[in-house]
Amino acid sequence: MRIDEPVDFAPYASRIAMLLLASVLTRATMETDVGVALTGAVIWSIALFACWKIRAPLRDRRWPTITPQWAGEAVAAIGMLVFLATLLGSGIQAALSVLLCALTGAALVIAERRAHLLLIVATCLTQVLMAAAESRSGWFVPCAAAFTFAVLTLFAFDLGQTLRGRAATSVIGARKSGHGGAVVALLVMLLAVPLYLYVPQPPALYLGGRSATTSQDYSDPRGPPGGDASAGSQSQRGEPGQRSTPGDAGAPDIGANNSGKGDAGKRASGTQPADELSVSDVKRDAGQANVIVMYVKTSQKLYLRGNLLDRFVGDRWQRTGEAPARTTLRAGYLRLDVPDGGAHVAQQIDIVADLQAKALFASAGAMQIRFPGPTLYDNGDGTFAVPRPLRSDTSYSVDATPRLIGSRYVLDAAQPDARYLQVDPAISARVRELAESVTANAGDPWQKALALEEHLRSNYAYSYETIVPYQGRTPLDWFLFDNRKGHCEFFASAMVVMLREIGIPARLANGYSLGERNPLTGYYEVRAMDGHAWAEGWIAGSGWVMFEPTPFYPLPQQHDAPQQQVADETDHYLQRLADTSAQLSPRALRTELLQIARDAWSSARHLQHVLMRWAMRVLPWLPLAAALLALLWTCWTVARLAWRDTRERREVARLLDQSQGEHGGAVLSLAQALELTYGSRGCTRSAQRTLRQYCEMLMAQAVPLPADFADAFDAARYGGGTPAYAAHAAEVAATIRARVAAQRYPRLQESLQQWREKLVRGVRH
Repeated sequence: MRIDEPVDFAPYASRIAMLLLASVLTRATMETDVGVALTGAVIWSIALFACWKIRAPLRDRRWPTITPQWAGEAVAAIGMLVFLATLLGSGIQAALSVLLCALTGAALVIAERRAHLLLIVATCLTQVLMAAAESRSGWFVPCAAAFTFAVLTLFAFDLGQTLRGRAATSVIGARKSGHGGAVVALLVMLLAVPLYLYVPQPPALYLGGRSATTSQDYSDPRGPPGGDASAGSQSQRGEPGQRSTPGDAGAPDIGANNSGKGDAGKRASGTQPADELSVSDVKRDAGQANVIVMYVKTSQKLYLRGNLLDRFVGDRWQRTGEAPARTTLRAGYLRLDVPDGGAHVAQQIDIVADLQAKALFASAGAMQIRFPGPTLYDNGDGTFAVPRPLRSDTSYSVDATPRLIGSRYVLDAAQPDARYLQVDPAISARVRELAESVTANAGDPWQKALALEEHLRSNYAYSYETIVPYQGRTPLDWFLFDNRKGHCEFFASAMVVMLREIGIPARLANGYSLGERNPLTGYYEVRAMDGHAWAEGWIAGSGWVMFEPTPFYPLPQQHDAPQQQVADETDHYLQRLADTSAQLSPRALRTELLQIARDAWSSARHLQHVLMRWAMRVLPWLPLAAALLALLWTCWTVARLAWRDTRERREVARLLDQSQGEHGGAVLSLAQALELTYGSRGCTRSAQRTLRQYCEMLMAQAVPLPADFADAFDAARYGGGTPAYAAHAAEVAATIRARVAAQRYPRLQESLQQWREKLVRGVRH
């Protein structure tokens, strides 16, 4: 097929429409707001439909002053203006998408050759690839599947059109089929589904790159830091031991409010990092807990740390130590001199809901941060803060090199100071006694920490909402000995305090857990409820090790490799959504629907496993089954051919009985018997050959036929009298009977001969 070949686009209309609609819907999945996505899809669909509809009047010259080329250039010019406006208002990515849509519309207007068809497909494919790199919506996969189906259908139809056009000019005759390849496209899609679900997927490829972009202002409200920025990252740090407070000269104003703002006026409630944290006064709103606050693409499933807190007084954690150092980013990068732990973690974090806390969420062991602002604050403990609260439409990336024990991060550090062993005098002796009893049989500090982690996970229940009645008791006493259930701050605080009680330095980390990855997008959907607190303990010979004492969150495993099958990831994803919804609102309709979806998927997976086990049991019998099927197929084929041959003999005998006499019908019956007998024995009469020509062909093959038989047939068939043929009728009937007797099963014998020849060729080769 030549790309410059003229093409009649009228038969392609429905398939091109399906292609354009699928590409527009796929592009719309890049928008996080459903209303904006649907509005954009409708506008672009109308625009492309208008470009297609003006083709007919342009081709028919209904507008003599407007040529298709001029109209295409006008569409391209309008698209360029929209591109420039979008570039100034929404950035390069949205502008490129607009430019591609405009190019598609211009191609629709001027399309007259196959090259234009390929151009339309190429522009649509480019938009789908852009959406693949940026989309965080679960609707991307079905939309991309619809686009793939549309492309396959279009190309199959184009191939069919080409072949029909060529066949129309040949002596063979045109093809009768007018189908457009939808069956082929459907088969390809059906084959692709199991490959997508069960073929191991590669790790995050970052097809869209890792970037740092924002439409927000992250300049320091206190002005630029001192020093020469061109010389690299410059720092200003307070005196050792000075704790940062809101309003300090060199410190960010990190609020302790544990709520963030979601979509337009909504607040995403959850645990957000702050320089202070009260375990019994965490604000949560179950109605907003499922609001997605960020999307994360990462090569390792590690928690995002926000702050590290070391001082526990009453029911409140605080951060002490040096004041944060104000650091200038160089070309948008902050590079840190940290030990190489061996594991490289690459993260792309996209903030989609306004947050009030100023902590910068990142993996432990960050060695390079790319952030869309001039300044960051280094807390001196591996965590960072920004001058202004994080807002939606902010993206940044992190490269980290923590050491991993399974999926636990480990950070090299020198012996920590005494503040990590501080215990509030108000903590009752019962807490120390519990810690000592739990770790009594453990040997080294590592085993003791694991014993405390397992004790909290096994003997206490997670509760999203916890109301703490003080009544003269500390919250940890009430949690450990009375209520025995609580949220993550209780579990993390209890473990840190008990580690300190047995002489292991510890601190509380808070930030966000990643939950489960959405298998359709590859992004972790971090919700407000995923605001989390956990423990870090200092183990001699290892460093700072993370521990997860809260039972609701998966326990880090020694060999916790990321799930690489979409089917397996879907198991975990649906289970996590159902569990989260059950914690927030057990009787809500959403919870019921998620549980139904989880159970349905589990049933389908169970059926798949049952079928696989059955297939493995049947596998040894496959050769015997194949041989049996081959034997049955052979017997069926032999019986079917023998039956057809027997039925034909009966039909020939009936026609010969009808040929007795001198009437015209007798001649016709004899002719039918002749054609039926020799047609199945290698002498088929084509539709273009007359009976006279057929008789001449038979006589040329030494078949004894009377010379005037064709004349008798023409007279009986077309009128004009019936010549005497009785003298030769018996001769023709005898010839037919002799041929039938000599080859009683022609079809069966022909098939057996073909099988014999194939077998001989196979043996020779």
